[in-house]
Amino acid sequence: MRSVKKILTILSGLIIVISFNSPAYSAFKDINQIAVPPKTADGFWAPGYIGIDSAPAEQLFQFSSYLLKFNGAPGNWSKVIACSSFKSAECAGGDLYSARAEFQPCTNANPTDCFKDFFVKDSKGQTLQATLVTDKVAPFKQQFTGDQNMWLPNGGDPLVYSIPAAPHAAGDLYMVKPDVFMKYDTKIATNFYLTKFEAGIYPIKIVPIKSKNTDDKGNLYMTSVSVDAADYARADIVGGQGNTECDGGLNDGKNCVFRVGFPAGLTFGMTLRLSHNMYGWLHGRINNPQVKIENNPVASSGVDLTLVGEPMNVPVISGYIKTDTAPSNLVARFTPTPRIGGAYFPMGVFDRNAPLSTISISHAHMDPSEETMAELREWLNVLGDTSTNEPSNWLVQTIIGGNNDAVQKCTNDNQELAGIVTTNATTYLPGPPIYNKSQATLDYKVMAPHFASDKSVFLGSYNLMINSKLARCIYGFSSAPIGATVSVVASDGTNRVATTVVSQDSKFLRLSANGFEFSDPTVQVKITQAEVKPTPSSTEAQSSTSVASPSPQVTNVAKPKTTTITCIKGKTTKKVTAVNPKCPSGYKKK
Repeated sequence: MRSVKKILTILSGLIIVISFNSPAYSAFKDINQIAVPPKTADGFWAPGYIGIDSAPAEQLFQFSSYLLKFNGAPGNWSKVIACSSFKSAECAGGDLYSARAEFQPCTNANPTDCFKDFFVKDSKGQTLQATLVTDKVAPFKQQFTGDQNMWLPNGGDPLVYSIPAAPHAAGDLYMVKPDVFMKYDTKIATNFYLTKFEAGIYPIKIVPIKSKNTDDKGNLYMTSVSVDAADYARADIVGGQGNTECDGGLNDGKNCVFRVGFPAGLTFGMTLRLSHNMYGWLHGRINNPQVKIENNPVASSGVDLTLVGEPMNVPVISGYIKTDTAPSNLVARFTPTPRIGGAYFPMGVFDRNAPLSTISISHAHMDPSEETMAELREWLNVLGDTSTNEPSNWLVQTIIGGNNDAVQKCTNDNQELAGIVTTNATTYLPGPPIYNKSQATLDYKVMAPHFASDKSVFLGSYNLMINSKLARCIYGFSSAPIGATVSVVASDGTNRVATTVVSQDSKFLRLSANGFEFSDPTVQVKITQAEVKPTPSSTEAQSSTSVASPSPQVTNVAKPKTTTITCIKGKTTKKVTAVNPKCPSGYKKK
């Protein structure tokens, strides 16, 4: 067996995997079922095929913590070292540092930037017992000690929990992975800064490794990032390696850890203790998302962030077609070299620059983007607008990138968590919703196959939680209550039927649309506020009344007869005139 080299892009989360035949896909079809090219009569992969695998990027699941020191210049690194501690001598003097830190449980020694709580509830709302079982997975060799003064958390191993009351198809173990991706460019920064946050929950099956794949030192291959400078052709590329037996899974050197499907009727949540507030937008693959933000008691600038939601089924577009019969627009996407993606090399050929007729290759694990959406639309035309399978996911991550409209400006000005967008669409535009000035709506583009793998119509879901302050900033609204409507518009301009829900609390406006059909509709959210008329002043009110009222009718009335008397007090005299005149106190009538 040959070790497998994996390449991934930190900034986009794209994993590019050189794959070989793996039993993982046949063993766990609910999660890992993807199309592969056919085999020749002698059992080797057939050449001359191009394909697609839109399964969500598995960077989060397939790699653990690491801290890398780079020396040299981007694209021409002279040395790459994996550090065990940022303060160690081996880690000093780097030009660039790249880190992936898997949060560890909060303790007195690890008080912040840590994992505070994990909880699971059944369909009746009852909390299920979850026990941390750290010994189920062997320690990974690239864990490291961070430095709080440099805003670098400790990077440990994945967290594994046993939940006996929530069994799945392969047992009762769940892997929880709250990860932060960070960089420190010594030329432009004074500390580490966040490039991405990602949190996932995975039901898992642990399978002992049977093969004897070893490295040069005789150690069984363990999932790890490369320290070979030649693997880093660009600054944002990280190389990784593992064991072909664990393809599609996580390899701890003793076992292969594979994803399996979620059982139905469960809600999962986690609380993270962060030393700094979480700004910007989150997006993910969870139903009925809930977000709670509280002050961090041990860091004045931080928060306790709680994320809650139900697993979501997302359709995968996967398939292969012969290169010489494929549409020219698809072939053109695979023509530039060196080719990236999942590659199935025939016997004796291991060259990404080789002619397409001599290899089989797919664009694999594609993160949401305009380009991804365009290519997947082309593949849907080839594959009959039908998904390969619909695996379940629980995934939340920061939105990378944005737009230059009012949404982005108000997000930057607000300095709070802007909101979270979740959808079961295969792909979507990666930024926050775009403000459509002509319609005064927040637009969100989504795309998925029209049909599920069982040929039924696949129905979409969309959830938006938006910070009320942000909504008022975008629309220029006052502090008065706001409302919203949700509509789903197909590419031909027709409205898709959907069930919509709108609610609001003191911090977030919550909206959802469910039950609409794909392939590529736009979800439109229109936020409204009733016009508040100013209360008129008393003068304005009197004026308005006199104008609006009819003129009063005048009647002649006789004036009453008055009498004058003289009143005296000592030498003082006063005259009083009235209908019934009386002397003032102390005076007498003369």
